[in-house]
Amino acid sequence: MAAPSVYGSYVVPHDEFILKKAVVASQSPEMLHRLQEPIRFLCLTCPFSLTAGSNHIELVTTTHEQLFSAEDASRVFIATHTRRLRTQHHIRLIICTESIEDSVIAACTRQGIACVQFAESADVETLCITAGIFSLASLFDDIQAAQHVGVCLNGVSSVRFQQQACLRLRGLAKSDIQTELRSPDHQPFVVIPQLLVHAPTKGVYKQYYAAISKALRVLRSWWELSESPAITIDGSPRPRQNSEVVYCCRGGGSAELAIARWLQDGGGEGNSKLRAADAAVASLARQILANALLEVVAVLRTNLSNTCSNDNEEGINPRQCSQRRVLLEVFSNQSSGNQPQEIRGYVLDFTNVLHTMAGPIDVPELVLADPKAYGLVHPWKRLETLVFLVAQTLEQLLRIDAVLRTADTPETGD
Repeated sequence: MAAPSVYGSYVVPHDEFILKKAVVASQSPEMLHRLQEPIRFLCLTCPFSLTAGSNHIELVTTTHEQLFSAEDASRVFIATHTRRLRTQHHIRLIICTESIEDSVIAACTRQGIACVQFAESADVETLCITAGIFSLASLFDDIQAAQHVGVCLNGVSSVRFQQQACLRLRGLAKSDIQTELRSPDHQPFVVIPQLLVHAPTKGVYKQYYAAISKALRVLRSWWELSESPAITIDGSPRPRQNSEVVYCCRGGGSAELAIARWLQDGGGEGNSKLRAADAAVASLARQILANALLEVVAVLRTNLSNTCSNDNEEGINPRQCSQRRVLLEVFSNQSSGNQPQEIRGYVLDFTNVLHTMAGPIDVPELVLADPKAYGLVHPWKRLETLVFLVAQTLEQLLRIDAVLRTADTPETGD
């Protein structure tokens, strides 16, 4: 079996969610098989019992008969509540951040409800945001289908990631009431995507995980949240827009491009008292300034792309230039859909089979081949790619026009 390749990594669709927990072990696999059809689920941030958390009820009794009667009443309440979840709200899956007692699991199993306990609070919160629902903080809260019950149109399946059983909820749908309440003036629903990183080994996974985290932190430092003013510069009210906030990005010429596009679109034409001649002059000035900004960005990116373009230039290391050019060609081939250049190396083939008198035996073999054919990435290519991406990010973030290597001091012999 070939090892997973990093090229198989992808972003989980916005209507799916991967929960890093599985159904409780006491429930049979048949329970999970029933979840393949469209189901409704409920999220709890409290224990599914009356003995702890926000549902805790203290009972004071004087005799053993009263104590047994009170415990029976608690079990009857849980059984009735579970039956109501199944019959009235058609719940098939309960996701709880706390523990679920064995008696409660047995009651849910009788009603055909799958249970997930000890789910991470952050994962449950993200799932609720993705599904457009709210979690229940107490069993005594009123359950409203539009606010508390989530829907999976394509069911739930069991998967394994990082040697851990997980649940994949597919086809998360917003409720009809939430869809009706959403108008063009409302902001869109918040979507929190998940990224699945496939790697042949744990070390490679950690490298890519660290690189992705650093890249996301750099992007986060670029973005700023600024609210649009209610009135324009000339005092006239600003027309209502679909989005109430404006995001601006720094670095890499983004600010210049944003200002240039704003000028080209006729920005600053709020004053209607200008004469025709003044308006023509203002329009010409905007075009000149916009072209100047675009030229600055063009020069910046040209310098970045032409760095080390001349191998004969004094002070440039030809080996560095060739490596940089190879990486640029690899990236251009990947972006254009062409096949990248084959890079051969020593690969440990775990699919090799040695036939003996006792039968076939799996014996790994060291072969010289293209690692991509085995789902691997060549170490040279992987490290050079990471270094190249980090250097390119720094060039864009720090607005460096060019990167030049100083001439090495020539060695002199005796």
